[in-house]
Amino acid sequence: MTQKDPEIIDSPLSQTYTADGETIEVSIYRLRSSKWFLEVTDSQGTHTVWEEEFDSDQDAWNEFLKDVTENGIAQFIAKPSDSSLH
Repeated sequence: MTQKDPEIIDSPLSQTYTADGETIEVSIYRLRSSKWFLEVTDSQGTHTVWEEEFDSDQDAWNEFLKDVTENGIAQFIAKPSDSSLH
């Protein structure tokens, strides 16, 4: 018996978001039987995933906007490691 991959439903609110010269990908999605997840990916492929699940995709989007307004987009951008440390 083969097991099917779970069906992922993407929100139409998922999008590329640019501010302060930085661009990130905002993904809002759910499984058929789950609440909505919120994930941000920077240009280097670093992911930030909220632990909280949201009742609607709009709730997830609103949480993203609140967070980026309060804390800025830089919080989602990976910092290069400081190779000058010994």
